[in-house]
Amino acid sequence: MVLLSASALSICYPLVEGVYTDIVARMGREKKEMIGLTSSVLNLAYVVWPPIAGAITLLVGERMTFSVVGLLAALAAFILLFVTPKKLMLPQQEIKKWK
Repeated sequence: MVLLSASALSICYPLVEGVYTDIVARMGREKKEMIGLTSSVLNLAYVVWPPIAGAITLLVGERMTFSVVGLLAALAAFILLFVTPKKLMLPQQEIKKWK
């Protein structure tokens, strides 16, 4: 299970980073908002996931927790691989009106 989840993440993470970099580059002056939003979500993950991991530990035990979390991450990575559009359309005119 560890090999499966690590393999899935190693394949999908560079693709996600590429999409993120493309979006930030196309946002122009407003890229600071996107970077701030991303940082906020990442910091929120440090608050939300430990209790979820604790609940998973109560359900499946300490030994299986990493496998379950890895499986969830692999499933999310594969879903995002197929759901994320190849070309993201940004409403440039609307973004310019933000400030």
